[in-house]
Amino acid sequence: MAYGLRIWDAAGNLELDISTNAGRIVATIETGATSGSQDVPGFATGAPFWTIMPLGGLAYGNLILPSVSRTGTTLTWTYASGTGPVNCIIICGVR
Repeated sequence: MAYGLRIWDAAGNLELDISTNAGRIVATIETGATSGSQDVPGFATGAPFWTIMPLGGLAYGNLILPSVSRTGTTLTWTYASGTGPVNCIIICGVR
């Protein structure tokens, strides 16, 4: 049987092939250092995940990142009150 891509580790164990459930990026969202929400239709195509990437403010120590939650395909991010909310990119994906 023909395969596209197959990857094995040094011990000969199959690590990746066409049936591997690997993640895929479906959206990137820039927060603008303010709370908000956005529909991410790609969340309906698998098991959603996200990660937060700060775009600045790391040198100041008062880094406030948003808390992120999801309801259906809507992603919501909220900054706690305080000094120093940092603009971030939220990278959204599905497995």
